[in-house]
Amino acid sequence: MKKFRIEILISIVLLLIQAAALADPIPIDFNPTDQTVEFGDQVSVDVVVTPGLTDIIAEFDMIVNWDAGLMSLADVVFGPALGDSLFFEAFTTAIDLGGGMLNAAELSLLPELLLAGLQGGSPFTLFSLTFDTIGVGTSSLDLTGNIFLQVDPFNFIGDAGGLPLEALAGTGSITIEEAPVTVPEPSTWMLMLIGLAALTLSRRKQI
Repeated sequence: MKKFRIEILISIVLLLIQAAALADPIPIDFNPTDQTVEFGDQVSVDVVVTPGLTDIIAEFDMIVNWDAGLMSLADVVFGPALGDSLFFEAFTTAIDLGGGMLNAAELSLLPELLLAGLQGGSPFTLFSLTFDTIGVGTSSLDLTGNIFLQVDPFNFIGDAGGLPLEALAGTGSITIEEAPVTVPEPSTWMLMLIGLAALTLSRRKQI
């Protein structure tokens, strides 16, 4: 009987391992993926993760890359799904590494049950970036995993037990265009004066 229970336990463990191996990678994407703005304007983009129904994300550590000749980082805001750093529910780090690179990381201190309630298997924003536009052209956006000592460099996120979750990082782009040159329209009064002058000249010619 004892041997039978051990075999059942081994079978369950093997099934769990197989299920984990067959699980789809968790997408991490830019939202919006592609956008166009005018030179001189600010532009914002979210980094969004879409976990599976049973995935609980408790940490992330990644590097965002962009064209430093076209955009400069203005602000970083972390989303609420891993807790609030103001209430000591999470540790957050945002380090501008220069050269169009930002290291964004967060470690939640909330229990798994609360994290499950905050995330609920739905897409949520890990963090949002705001850039100043300083050049004209198209900047690509991409992500690089940065969790310390991970075997797979493409893992960017971890669960409540500190184990890495397989992630699939998307890419994006921001196109910066020259602002159109606006030609000022003559005011209504100017048009009326021109019309009156033309009418006066026309009458003089007739006389």
